[in-house]
Amino acid sequence: EAGLYSVLGVSSYFYSAYLLSFLFANLAYTGHAYQYLWPDHPEVQHWANPVLVIVFCLFGLAFATSFLDTRQRFPRLYKAIVAAGLLVSLLTVLSFILGAQGLAMKVAMAFLILFSLGMMVLGVLSWRAGIPSAKYFLAASITHTSAIVLSAIIVLTALDWGDFGIHIIEIAMLVDAVLLAFALADQFRILQNEKFLAEKLANIDHLTGIWNRRGFQQLVSPLWHTGLRNQHHMSVILMDLDQFKRVNDRHGHASGDQVLQQTASMLNSSARAGDVLARWGGEEFILFLPETGLSKATHIAERLRQSLIRMETGLTDLPLTASLGVAHVHARDIGMEELIRYADSYLYRAKEEGRNRVFFGEAGDTANTEAQMAT
Repeated sequence: EAGLYSVLGVSSYFYSAYLLSFLFANLAYTGHAYQYLWPDHPEVQHWANPVLVIVFCLFGLAFATSFLDTRQRFPRLYKAIVAAGLLVSLLTVLSFILGAQGLAMKVAMAFLILFSLGMMVLGVLSWRAGIPSAKYFLAASITHTSAIVLSAIIVLTALDWGDFGIHIIEIAMLVDAVLLAFALADQFRILQNEKFLAEKLANIDHLTGIWNRRGFQQLVSPLWHTGLRNQHHMSVILMDLDQFKRVNDRHGHASGDQVLQQTASMLNSSARAGDVLARWGGEEFILFLPETGLSKATHIAERLRQSLIRMETGLTDLPLTASLGVAHVHARDIGMEELIRYADSYLYRAKEEGRNRVFFGEAGDTANTEAQMAT
């Protein structure tokens, strides 16, 4: 229920209160509540019918307005519903103070009719507004409104419809409850999908369409811990486009963005299944290589460097190159951030040595770093 509440908010609680209040209103109407719940309090039974009918209607409207977000979508209608609820509550309290149970009963019956019609209106408006779950809500409101009208006809015309006529309201409310449960489930599914999409978009770099830093960290974290636990080889490649500022300065940021998109596409098509590629920031990209030793990772980095040189960017006056740093770890208890720092230090050395080259080494072994020069 906590998970349902976290997505649907108070709608799920109002739905429960709506069904529970109907149960008590029906028990009071049939006399079972007087027989089993308050047999020694006839004054409670005297007021139970009108009060519980009104409570049932109020919870129904609370559920409907919350579930259909009436306050935001139909603010004037929402204010009218709140005003009607307050007026009915005030009249009920006044009837109780005056001891006018007959007045309270008339108010309850009038409110029940208005409630049923109001639920249908809300359903129609929400359905026309394109709210997906409104179709179930509208079907439910039509069901219990039809049952109330039919029940009133049976009572007023004294027709004998047997057990069906006696229990028509209970049957309708059962159908109503099922349909509203479908509506809640449908809305839950929609909101969950929206939440999943929003979380996914928050992890995607909007320019290049690959993972951003946040998405990279979330994806790599379980792979990292598994690799450490099983003492697997793991490598990281950091790649930075050389003198990328010149592209923006000479050709504009639109051309620079296009180059970044082309680079991301090339890296994505070159990455192996299981590798994790992300835009690390600006013109810097990162590639996590699970179960990959230093020699293989360095070979991949060199291949990427050469692929970038061959990539057609349309900027003939500015050949595109990149510097890359490769760091590897095996059977060492270090953090993922530390491995990335080593890759960054090797990338910095590649920049210092003239750019357009690959530097690589073991994490924690800076004294033994080797260099792979561009050809």
